[in-house]
Formats: sequence, structure tokens, C-alpha cells
Amino acid sequence: MDYDISPYHEEINKMNPHKPKSYYCMSFDYKFETGNDDVYFSYTVPYSYSQLLSHLRQVKELAESQSSKLITFSSIGRSNGGFDIPLIKITSPDSDGNVRINKPTVLIIGRQHSGETYSSFIIHGLINFLLQKDPVAKKLREKLEFWFIPMMNPDGIVCGNYRCNTQGKDMNRFFFADGDPECQSRLTEVELFRAFAVENFSR
Repeated sequence: MDYDISPYHEEINKMNPHKPKSYYCMSFDYKFETGNDDVYFSYTVPYSYSQLLSHLRQVKELAESQSSKLITFSSIGRSNGGFDIPLIKITSPDSDGNVRINKPTVLIIGRQHSGETYSSFIIHGLINFLLQKDPVAKKLREKLEFWFIPMMNPDGIVCGNYRCNTQGKDMNRFFFADGDPECQSRLTEVELFRAFAVENFSR
């Protein structure tokens, strides 16, 4: 595969009102090796909803086999398309096996923009790290409680959208407060998250 900076970027920059910022456009040529072949081009390395469920299933099976109390699995609800939105909590229980309720909580959410797959790889690795016997992971679990919502926009991921959910909206732009006059519509997943946040963090 050959690639180069496209000459079209010169035309784009002539029209650019935000100078001196410059924009570039990369083009490439691809030579198909065989006829009647299917070739897919990806903007980022894929990480699917199925991969997430597979990862969580493996982690859950490992935790159950070791009778581990470090991790719990639940959900904040179902997306507009009916997909589960998992919630994972990781922390170390006290000597009685109970989780201290006054631990500071670190909440990490991913994939509001469904095409930004790197957040899934980060969360995948962080979950794995926090469950290790590494002394840093152990200290983090003792001091903090980690909550993960790995995929806030499963519908967009399954459908192949880059930013939007199945309501055709960018979730980052729809975190409206109750009674906000700018709110024209509500998004299913955002409202699930708002209700979850009010229930767990408004104390």
C-alpha cells in the first residue's frame, strides 16, 4: 500500500478561516491481491461489543474460580436498541469481606463516541491490571473503588456509527440538566447515566 499527503489540503487551507492552523488530507492507493475479495478499511483498530462481553465473561469466570471478591458485575440499564450497558466495580474488601462505603470512587466511562475504540483498549488493560497481584494494583484497590462503564453507546458500536447513537445524536452534547431550556430531546443512554449518577453520587 502506498500513501501520501493529498494535494487537496492546499485547497482546504485556502478556505480555512482559522489560520495559521493547517489541515492535511492523507490519500492512499491499495492494490487488491485477488479478485472477488472482501477488504475492509478501518479508521481505528476495532473493538466490538462482542469483544467486551467476551472479556467480561473471561474475567468473571476467573474471579469465580478463585472465589475473588475484588470485582462485581452489574448494569446501568439497556440502550435504546436493547443492549445491556455493563457496570464493573473493582476494589479490595476489608478483613470482614465487606467493601468500605466511604472509599473515594473513580468512575471511568468509555465509547460515548462509538468509533473511538482506543478507550476500550485502555479500559480492557486497566481492568486486567487492577485484578493483578501487582503491589501498585493492590494499593490502588485498598485506597480506591474503581467503577467502569466500558461502553456507553453499544448501539452505535454495533451499528458502526462513529459518534452517534441510534437516535442519531452525539451523546456528549446531550447532558442537559432537568428543566434546561436548551434541551430539545433526551437520549436514552444519557438519561440512564444521569439517573445512575444521581443515585450514586448526589450525596
